[in-house]
Amino acid sequence: VELTPINEWKFFGVLKDGTPIIGDVNKYNEVKSNLMHAVGADSGYLVENGVPITVNADGGCHSEDTVALRTAIGIKEDGSVVMTVADGRSTISNGLVLTDLAKYMAEQGCVTAVNLDGGGSSAISIKDMKKIHLQLLIIHQMVKKEKSVIRY
Repeated sequence: VELTPINEWKFFGVLKDGTPIIGDVNKYNEVKSNLMHAVGADSGYLVENGVPITVNADGGCHSEDTVALRTAIGIKEDGSVVMTVADGRSTISNGLVLTDLAKYMAEQGCVTAVNLDGGGSSAISIKDMKKIHLQLLIIHQMVKKEKSVIRY
């Protein structure tokens, strides 16, 4: 089978027993019948085995050398999940290149992390706040206008 870019992409998922998982297409095919939720990620790992990438291109194919808004998700050794949105395109925040995002995710304790979508679509939504322990890192508090997002 010839690899295509989609086959190189990673995913983040939650198994039916609540265990978070990050993997490649082979891991996805192995666990897909046991997945409760899954979302596609970029083609590279930001952090793998606790080590952050040192070359932007290793983190994926989405504007890897560009300072931009970023969204990432990672898993810590204890199985807890870290979700991050890096703001950008404002007068006080430009965003991050992938290597900086990788360093940040590793500093948060992630042993595995992937880049999700970025740019103007960078957002994270949590459905049930009572079941989630949320720690917010506020880089800045200046908001010029709200952006519409899809609500479920």
